[in-house]
Amino acid sequence: MLSTGEMGALATPRTVAVVGASRDETKLSGKTVAYLRRFGFSGRIIPVSRSAGVVAGIPTVPALTASDGVELAILAVPADHVADQLEMCRTAGVTATVVFAGGFGELGERGAANEAALRGIPGIGVGGMRVVGPNCLGFVHPETGVMATFGSVLDDFEPAPGNAALVTRSGGFGSGVLGAANAAGLGCSWWVSTGNEFDVTLAEMLESLVEQDDVERLLVCSEGLTAGDAFVRAARRAQQLSKPIVMLDTGRSTHGARAAASHTGTAAGQHRVFESIADELGVIRVRSLQSLLDAGRALAAHPHGARAGATIVTVSGGSGVLAADASADAGLALASWDAPWRERLARGLPPLASTANPVDVTATSDSRAFEHAVRTAASHPDTGVIVALLANRRRDEAERVKILTEAQAASDTPIVVSWVGASAGLESQLAAAHVPAFPDPTRAVDAAAVLVTAGALAALGERDDAEAHSHAIDRRRELAAAQALADRSRWVPRADGSLLLTDEASRELLAAYGVTTPHERTVDNAAEALRAAELLGYPVVLKARSTELLHRSAAGLVRTGISNGDELRSAIDALRGLSSGRLGRGGLVVQQQVGAGCELLAGITRDPAFGTVMLIASGGVLTELIDDGMALLPPASPSHAERVAAELRAVRHPLDSSTSAAAIASSAAETLAAISRLAADCRDIVAEADFNPLIVSPDGTGRLIATAVDWVVLGDPAATG
Repeated sequence: MLSTGEMGALATPRTVAVVGASRDETKLSGKTVAYLRRFGFSGRIIPVSRSAGVVAGIPTVPALTASDGVELAILAVPADHVADQLEMCRTAGVTATVVFAGGFGELGERGAANEAALRGIPGIGVGGMRVVGPNCLGFVHPETGVMATFGSVLDDFEPAPGNAALVTRSGGFGSGVLGAANAAGLGCSWWVSTGNEFDVTLAEMLESLVEQDDVERLLVCSEGLTAGDAFVRAARRAQQLSKPIVMLDTGRSTHGARAAASHTGTAAGQHRVFESIADELGVIRVRSLQSLLDAGRALAAHPHGARAGATIVTVSGGSGVLAADASADAGLALASWDAPWRERLARGLPPLASTANPVDVTATSDSRAFEHAVRTAASHPDTGVIVALLANRRRDEAERVKILTEAQAASDTPIVVSWVGASAGLESQLAAAHVPAFPDPTRAVDAAAVLVTAGALAALGERDDAEAHSHAIDRRRELAAAQALADRSRWVPRADGSLLLTDEASRELLAAYGVTTPHERTVDNAAEALRAAELLGYPVVLKARSTELLHRSAAGLVRTGISNGDELRSAIDALRGLSSGRLGRGGLVVQQQVGAGCELLAGITRDPAFGTVMLIASGGVLTELIDDGMALLPPASPSHAERVAAELRAVRHPLDSSTSAAAIASSAAETLAAISRLAADCRDIVAEADFNPLIVSPDGTGRLIATAVDWVVLGDPAATG
């Protein structure tokens, strides 16, 4: 996060230098000084140029020195001059800089020399001079007139009042979003374009902006994250401060991810991991620019969101059907109206009106019926948000506006309006009364869904829950087991240079974390296998041990449901044939057969943005077929693990119809939470792990338990002694 002084250098600098300033205001290098003057920056402006002489009536200087006292420097110079000018700024004691030029990492090899030159400058980054960019359009902070950009969006820009922070990686697209937001009446107290993120990242900017008093909500456009830890901190802090984050979800497809990488020159994390973690953190994801702006407008009217349960009040059955469909698509639950409330509603409506939800007052109804429906919905205990649908009504438009604005003033229940064919200026009238209005019922419903999501943020206490659970159990055995993994003797080297945790060490690790595993015996030959099977009791499972073949089932090296000695001998012969005689001492494992049940996968992986994450998915043979994996930030609480597991298809549609999805998810929760603690404790040593399948099935008493049947744990060679 940027320090108070660094944020001050961006928001309230006393002296701003424009390096490469030009007298020609049509050029990139000439616009910034003009914008600073036009938007009322009250501090000192120092144009830096070796040739311009005077820029906008201000004498230029050839270079900066420490005596200039510059806090913010804006570099409008070509890419091959950036390194020298940044070095000049650093030497002059500048606190923060903005670099417009492209031609760095986003160009690959062509920009490598310029990128290397930047990285060769000492004293840049945390604890030194901060850099926004390169390859960005800078930022604007209208309140203080710091318009550190060359974006032409400012040519005819009159800032709308508001407290939204708009943060984008893209400059050109981002400036367009700023213009669109401003035109829609969505005022932005900040706009920041982070570009290539050589130093300051979008996530770090979010973390800093969420603390600003002039920011109440954050709107984000990003083609991927490069600082997942800062993003997590920002989102959690936003939850604490009830400042919603709405994010335009891009880079979802393979083509989109490739385009994002070529645009910014950085590799982002896996998109599915981002989606899961964003949902866990309460970040509201939208998929269109229009939805982003609509969400911003809705949250501007109702910063704390809404309770669940929508009531649709419409003057047209057709728009009510459209809104009902849109509600289903958006996951916006409609409020239930019982008989007494429907009777109360019916008292003020015409005979042909419908008191079901959507409430259709009909197109022939008068304003009194519409007002009665809206006021009744506002007092209805199960209604958290009202979606009012109107069309045309020019003759009584003013009356309906008055009804809506007065109803909103009298109630804490947010009202969102769709008015098809409204007169010019009507949406602005309603917005001034905290009633967001849209020309399309679908957009109104989506905005209402955003409000409900924002209203639920306060209920997201996953991290506190996880920490409380972690303190409630004895962690000494878990932590000792995690620390023991540093012993190299517990690992077997593989041909690709990675390390495989031995079966014995894996079982010890899982046992320390309370993860149930089946009893098993390692054997060398058929005689030992038969004795092991007798001790364990049929049916049993036979596995071949292999350092190189990690997914033994896929290679045919696992035989299940072996019920007698003859079947066991046949299975041994089959595995020896498949392994081409490579089974050496201890090459076979006889394992107790776990009863049939719901199969899950729990995995550990390292994401480029978020670091170590835990993955949960439908397991066994369904893993590849269904592909429904979701990510969690470790450690996860049992309650959060349970909610994630409940979303998996294998859980929602169990093979055994007598077992409920809720029971399966609840029974798996503690085990999944334990594996998430393992992931957190071993993040420096374990590079990847796969517990698949994790079978949730009845034990001898009929109680459902989760058992890890097979596993692979790979280590980081650099982290073991």
